[in-house]
Amino acid sequence: TIEEKKRLLKNWILRDHHSASNQAGPSSPEEYVEELKRQNVGEQITDQQDQVIEKLRVSLSTNGLSWVKKFGEHNGLDVLLDILKTCVSIGFTGKDALLRRIQHHCVRCIKAFMNNKYGLTRVLQKEDGLLIFVSAMDPYNESMTTDVLRVVAAVCLVADGHDRVLEAVTVNGEMCNINRFDPVLTALKMTKNPVFQLACMQFINAIVNTPEDMDFRVHLRNEFMRGGLGEVLAQLREINLQDLTLHLDIFDEHRENDFEEIQQKLKAIQFEFNEVDEVFKMVNSVTQNTVAGHHFLSILQHMLLIRDDYWARPQYFKLIDKCVSQVVLHRTGLDPDFHYTQKFILDVDSIIDGFIDKARVQEAEYKVGDLETLLTNEESARNEVEAKLMSTSDTLKELQTTYETEKAQKDAEIAQLRDELTKRPVIVQSVAGGAPPPPPPPGNVPPPPPPPPGVGPPPPP
Repeated sequence: TIEEKKRLLKNWILRDHHSASNQAGPSSPEEYVEELKRQNVGEQITDQQDQVIEKLRVSLSTNGLSWVKKFGEHNGLDVLLDILKTCVSIGFTGKDALLRRIQHHCVRCIKAFMNNKYGLTRVLQKEDGLLIFVSAMDPYNESMTTDVLRVVAAVCLVADGHDRVLEAVTVNGEMCNINRFDPVLTALKMTKNPVFQLACMQFINAIVNTPEDMDFRVHLRNEFMRGGLGEVLAQLREINLQDLTLHLDIFDEHRENDFEEIQQKLKAIQFEFNEVDEVFKMVNSVTQNTVAGHHFLSILQHMLLIRDDYWARPQYFKLIDKCVSQVVLHRTGLDPDFHYTQKFILDVDSIIDGFIDKARVQEAEYKVGDLETLLTNEESARNEVEAKLMSTSDTLKELQTTYETEKAQKDAEIAQLRDELTKRPVIVQSVAGGAPPPPPPPGNVPPPPPPPPGVGPPPPP
């Protein structure tokens, strides 16, 4: 009948729609969450699980923020973290390739979920969210580790993100009984992939350069260098990749800036603490009742053994100063290798003897310099005196010449006067009863002429 045909057609349409829905898989956030819960990765590992998680990654990447929020509201993030945690705990025994793909797809899903403020906030709100995500780092899976490093490097730049990432990396290292940065450094030493190397350097720069405290930056940088980063940096420089070179330059630039800041800090210390007692009290206060206090005491005790020699003692302290300066203020801005516990192989006697000889030569040079300065001053004074003497001698010669010229003129005038007196006639007139003329004055001066006629000498009193 017609009704029977309609019923059969309706059942066929419903059955076909249900079959198509099963082939297409989940589409809404709720369906994805339910499907992930139904397919327990811990119990079995199938290709269908891998396909569902891969489709979820595409949905999280292509759908809008409202879709991502609905997925989070239905505890989708918790399900993804549980799957990732299970994959990490199972390891790669058995179905290595399939489990590796599922783990990587799960990492990509969380990465897509965190690609917005809402998702990032949800991950940071979970106490173990970053820890589970960081635990997926695997030096032998470069692609997955690259995704993890890029995400956590970006998280370091948000508020409170650096502390959370560092905490997650530290706890993961403690759980695995390794140094916290070993997965990154091991991968960096093994890989020849420049993209992976770039992701490692991005993570290292984000970890090292984000803190504002200079001492903390130096501490983190030294931890990477002790782990073997210094051995890899030179090799990375040889790779012709612009972005990688940029991050290597950033690493070196921040290291040099921190070293200059340490130098400025030393100058400030030398300016503010310039008294021995004050510096001793400061060092003693920071080392007292600590393990460092025993070493500080040992240093002082060894200094008491420096032999009392006028030349040697200053050179011992000079050598100690240089050694301490190179250990504390290494040009690389890095801590020394604290694992190197062997004695320094130094021929101290030869070094001190060389310093003593050098000090004696320097003192002799100082004395020679002083004598040369004194001799130069004496020569300058002598030249000045000689110049004055020459000037005085010239003046005397001029005066002598002037004197002789004037004397010759006076002598000529006197001789001329004498000639005139000699040629003039002498007139003698006697007056009766008069007194005799006065005697001629002494010398060559002629006598005064006689009085005119009729004028006699004055009467006597």
